[in-house]
Amino acid sequence: MADVKERWACVKFCFLLVKTAAITVKMLNGDFKDEAMGKTQVYEWFNHCKRGEIFVEYQPRCGRLP
Repeated sequence: MADVKERWACVKFCFLLVKTAAITVKMLNGDFKDEAMGKTQVYEWFNHCKRGEIFVEYQPRCGRLP
């Protein structure tokens, strides 16, 4: 099973290859099958990339701790 970092790295890779979010969703569904993330999550992560938030590690933020 792929963890969140691996999935984020896949989305980041597709973004840097100038793939669209729709194509990325199709690619991830083909690779991860039942474990693929949803379309909404891919689009949200693409929006992070467009804002320049291209990182794989979690960034510190204020609020409740998990």
